[in-house]
This record gives sequence, C-alpha cells and structure tokens, in this order.
Amino acid sequence: MAQFTLRRFLGGLAVAGLLCGLPYSAQTQDIAPVQKTPEELRFGSTLFHYYQQNYFDALVELMAGQTRENLGAQAAEASLLRGAVQLSYGMDEAAREEFDSVLDAQWPAATRDRAWFYLGKLAWQRHDASSSAAALARLSPGFSGSHADEAHYLRAVQAMFAGDDASAQQEIARLSSPCPWLPYFHYNGAVQLAGEQRWEAAATAFRAAAASPCDDEEGLSLQDKALTAAGYAGLAQAELYAASDDFVRVRLSGSEADRALLGYGWSHARREEFPTALAAWQTLSERDLVSASAREALLALPYAYEQLKRPTLALNSYRAADAALGRELRRVESALNALDEENLQELLGMGMADGANWLGSEELPPRAPHGPFLLELLSTDDAQMAMRELRDLYAIEQRLEEDQRRLSVLQQVDADQRAVWDSVRSGDRVQTLRQRQSALLAQRDQLQQRLREAEAAGDGRLLASPEQQQRWQRVARAERSASALGDADKQRRLRLIQGLMAWQDNEEFPHRRWQLSKQLQELDDLVRDSEEGLRRLDVALQTRKRAPFASRLQALNTRGEALLPKVSDTRARAEQQLRQMASQALEGHRVQIVRGLSQARVAIARLYDSAAEEPQS
Repeated sequence: MAQFTLRRFLGGLAVAGLLCGLPYSAQTQDIAPVQKTPEELRFGSTLFHYYQQNYFDALVELMAGQTRENLGAQAAEASLLRGAVQLSYGMDEAAREEFDSVLDAQWPAATRDRAWFYLGKLAWQRHDASSSAAALARLSPGFSGSHADEAHYLRAVQAMFAGDDASAQQEIARLSSPCPWLPYFHYNGAVQLAGEQRWEAAATAFRAAAASPCDDEEGLSLQDKALTAAGYAGLAQAELYAASDDFVRVRLSGSEADRALLGYGWSHARREEFPTALAAWQTLSERDLVSASAREALLALPYAYEQLKRPTLALNSYRAADAALGRELRRVESALNALDEENLQELLGMGMADGANWLGSEELPPRAPHGPFLLELLSTDDAQMAMRELRDLYAIEQRLEEDQRRLSVLQQVDADQRAVWDSVRSGDRVQTLRQRQSALLAQRDQLQQRLREAEAAGDGRLLASPEQQQRWQRVARAERSASALGDADKQRRLRLIQGLMAWQDNEEFPHRRWQLSKQLQELDDLVRDSEEGLRRLDVALQTRKRAPFASRLQALNTRGEALLPKVSDTRARAEQQLRQMASQALEGHRVQIVRGLSQARVAIARLYDSAAEEPQS
C-alpha cells in the first residue's frame, strides 16, 4: 500500500458530511438550527458534541439514549450517527455493523454512499484491501460529489494490485480531473513495476507521475518523489544521463532533496565525474545524519577523494566521518534508553484531545531531543495507526478514571440524600405537615358551614365582619343594662341602633357572601394542593425507601471497575507494541551507523597501511 506512505489523508472532519442527508444534521461548517421537542433532547445533545468533534462525549450520550430507549423517532438516525462516530475512532468493523443494520433504501443515496465511501477508505488505510473493495462496491453506480474521484482512484489502485489492468484503466478514466489522483495512480503503478525490477518501464511510469499538472504543495511533493524514484530506476539500468536529469529537477527544499542529492552524486561518480559528485555529496554530508542519504554521503565523500588520488583529504574525511557517526551512535543509544525508561506519552508528545480524526492529516510530533529519530519512525502508516490507537486508549482510560471519581461523588450525594429522606420519614416533620393540612381542612369546612347557614337563614348578621359582631355584642350588653334599670328612653335609642345595624348587615350581605365564597374557593384550592403535595411526598418517601439511583450508580461503578483494568491492560500492550516498533526502527538505524563506522575505520586503516608501504624518500 505504497500510496499511504506517500500521501496523508486530507481534510478536517472526515466524517462530518456523512449525515448531511439526515433531517437533523448538516455539514460541520453549515449546521442549520432545528427546533427540538423534549423527547429529542438526547439526540440533540449527541449532535452538539459530534459537531464539536467531542466524539467520546457524543458516543456516551448516544449509547445512553439507546440503552434507555429515549431517542424516540431518531433511533435509526442515532444508529447511523453512532456508526459515523465509530468510524471517526477508526472502529471500522463496528461501524460496518451499524451501517449494515440501518442503511437501506429509505435513506438518501448520498447518505448511504458517504457511509460506504468512508468505510472503504478507512479499510484501505488499514491495508485491508478486501474489506475496502467490498465497501466501495456498495456505492451507487452514479456516485458523485467531492469524493467521487477518490473512490475511482481507490478502486483503480485495487484493481491494478489485483492484476486487473483493464478495470484499473477503466476506473481511472472516470476521473473528472487529473489532480490529485491520476499522478498517484501512475506512481503506484511504477512502484509495482519497480518491485518486479522492470526498471525501464518503472522509470517511464515514474516520469509520467512527475509530469502531473498539479502545482500545489502536495502535487509538487509527489513530483519530487516520482523524479527521485525515476532517477534511481535509471541508475539501476545504467541510464546515467537520464538519471542525472531526473535528480536535478528535484527541489532542494523538498523532502526528497537528500535522496536526490545522493543519487545525483552517484550518477556523476559512475561516469567518473568525481568533482561534480563531490559538490553534491559535500552539501549532503553536512545535513542531519538521521538521514540515511546523509550517512552514505559521509562515506562517499572520501571515496571520491580516493578516486581523485587525494589520499590525505580522503583520510581526513574518513576521520571526520568516524567522529560524526560516533556522535550519531551515542544519540541513537540515548534514544533507545529513553524508550525503555521514559513515559511514552510524554516522550512522543501525544495529547489526548477528543477531536482526533482518524481520517485526517495531522501528524503526531515527538518530543525533543529524540524527535528526529522518532519522527522518522512516525512517518510510517503503521506507526501513525498505532499512535492514534494509543492516543484513544489514553483518552478512554483517563475518562474512565474520571468517571469512577464522579460516580464515587454521586454515590456519596445519593447516600446523603437518602439519609435526609430517612430523617424526614422517621421524624415529626411529616406529621407536622399532616396536622397543618388537617387544620386547613377544618378551616375550610368551618367557613363552608358558616356560608351555608347564612344563605339558608338569609340573615346578613351571620356574615357580619368581626368588628360588626363586636358592635352587636356591645349593643346587646347595653340593652340588658337598660332593661334592668327600666330606662325606656335608652331602650328606644338602642332599638334604633339595632335597626340601623341590621339594615347595614343586609346591605352588605351580597358583597360579604361573594368575598367569603372567594375565600372558600381559595381554601379549596389550598386543600387540594396540600393533598396532592402529601400524596407526592408519600410517593417520594416510598421511592427513596427503595433507593432507585443507588442500584444504577452501583451498576455503573461495577461496570467501570471491570472495564478500567481491561483498558489499562490494552493500553499497556499498545505501549509495548509501539515501543517495540520504535526500538526496531532505532536498532536498524544503529546497525547502519555501526556498519558505516566499520567501513570508515577499515578505510582509515587501509589508508594508513598504504602510507606506511610507500618508500621513504
């Protein structure tokens, strides 16, 4: 799968457009606001986290909604979104299962095509050609859009690797534009020819890839790679002038400059044009020795001096090479020790941002001072895949540990609340509330009886205000006093007062009846509300007695305690795997340096012997 070594996948949120055909989603850069009903809030919360690229939170919200079955009409859309999130995490097998379960004819063709395209792309990135081909085969015959050319390219390369050149040519002919995929197709074909040592055909194919009209940075980088590969294919078949022409066209600022300078030097050295070769190798030998080309140039330089009959310069160059390679060897050994002893997460500079995109283009830079060695390692697809998996494991482990702490707090809060409810149940607070409700009920009944008696008797005095009733009592006492004294005049005046008060009571009777009716209605409402409140209190007391949250929290805690060791073990094994990959790469680097040191020292000894054998003048 040479294509993935040469080209990092492009572009931001790779699966953000997967759901653009759904009614509640849009492209990341153009999310249309949609009114949500209460039963859709869980799905809305999931979408919020998803479009913020907080995939872990989105997945948690979504799975919680699916577990509790409160996604409503969005259940199928949620399953598709879950597949998209899983795809963002590189979980292609899980994503495929989700897509198989929900993607049918009811979904828009664009939605189905995006799902299968991204699934095929990720499978191809994992070097799973059969799964990639199966996913891409499910695209609609008229699949179009921004990813159509990439789909044609992937199918063309798969056909080419399978030996079906006719299908490969037919598929690549469907590209709407030559950039950027046509040059990659030629390059992969050239790599295949080079692997078969068909150097002339390979060189022709590499030059076809280099003839790309793509003038962006990606296109220019591919041109450099193709020209460099064409030059080495020319060297393999002794086409030295053609190879030199290929090498000289490579940009000195590009990533292939080192290999091109080395090859350019050899294309002239094999024509015995050593001064020209020296100029290229001198420039190259001054570069960082993490580059294999720079190390080879360091030894090729004194070789050229020997060919020019300059033994003193050759000896000094071999000594300089010996010293430089010795320093490089110590750097490599230091990096190997760091891999064994230091924290891998800090050493590799791996953050735990939740927005990591498996189909994106970001590289994961290592930490200095061992960056140059590890950067060489991390430029491979397998290492990048392992890094992304490990970064996800770090994030999941951290989230699980945080969730366990939060669950512990929630369990304590729940226990405290249950203790409060137990005190309410066992104390006199509930009894006090019931007594207050009984007093309210008695007050209501008393008022109701008073109003009923007044209406039956038609006596306004029965509804008199407290002040008026006190006046009636004073008048009654005065009347008894006047009667006992036989004061006829006072009795007459008191009867006039009683008549006046009776007239006032009758006049105010309708208004007072209305006021009391209103008060009675308010008391009825209060009685009804208090009864409902006491009923709900009884339900709450019974619910708290059963402690519904305690069992759920304990179940979550138990599940987390079971998952955390598994995640930690998986993370430790992933760390060990990545350490082994890094160690193998550095060990290979060390072996090459040791071999170069041996060559330099053998050459130094040989030159010393030659000098000793020369006759003394």
